[in-house]
Amino acid sequence: MIRARVQEFTNRFREQIHAGVYLPGDQLPRAADVATEHGVSKGLIQDAYARLRDEGLVETRPRHGTFVTDPSRDQLPWTNLVQRDSAGYIFGATSLTWSVLKDFGARTTTAPPGIDTFLNLDPRTDVVVHEQLLGLPVDRTAGRRKQQPIQLVATFLPAWVVEACPAVTQQDDSPRSIPTLIEESIGGPISWTAHIGSEPASQSDAGHLQVSPGSPAIRIFTVGALPDGRPAEVTVRTLSGQRFQLGPLSLVRDASAAWSPANTAGHLPTIGTPT
Repeated sequence: MIRARVQEFTNRFREQIHAGVYLPGDQLPRAADVATEHGVSKGLIQDAYARLRDEGLVETRPRHGTFVTDPSRDQLPWTNLVQRDSAGYIFGATSLTWSVLKDFGARTTTAPPGIDTFLNLDPRTDVVVHEQLLGLPVDRTAGRRKQQPIQLVATFLPAWVVEACPAVTQQDDSPRSIPTLIEESIGGPISWTAHIGSEPASQSDAGHLQVSPGSPAIRIFTVGALPDGRPAEVTVRTLSGQRFQLGPLSLVRDASAAWSPANTAGHLPTIGTPT
């Protein structure tokens, strides 16, 4: 019986979303209010919302509510081009500029699994991490009444880098400026490799990005190495996989895939006509 009622409310809200009663970005009614109106338990409505969330129709933002997702994800420009401005280096997302919404400063922590590998460290070695939350600030002229968090940036540094360049732990220095400080203090130029992956958003990341815990998160790792090959820093950029997709990225033929008219065995048929 309960399962049938959960499905009933799931179907009802799904139909309303598809019919445009609730548009992308709209907040669904509070579960408690719906429960009171229909004489059912709050948990039953929460279960219905959970099913909608599993279908990708809604997302729960901690301390804010449940919102209809936008099926058209924003394109996150990504190239292998590294650029630089007065604030530091820019990787991949060359056309997007976001403000610092919160600076968590630098702290010492145990290197997370994967980060220790990138930095050639033993498991559970201490590192220094500098974190910032980036996004769009309040702008009432643009109709933005609340901050809109977009990206978490965390730069991990091994102890030997911090000892050689203490300035990297200063709160005034953003993660974007850290590679410049390393190059000036230890010696450069730094070269980078990028690694892109996806995993469920942690409770902490979900809270900062205002998405559902466990929802898809894009993680972009850039590993910076000194000329002698030693990895000196790893920066991790975390974004909502429900909101963003990477691309487009142009593919380049190598010599083995070079095209020649000789590859065409006769006249190419016109598209849409029988051959």
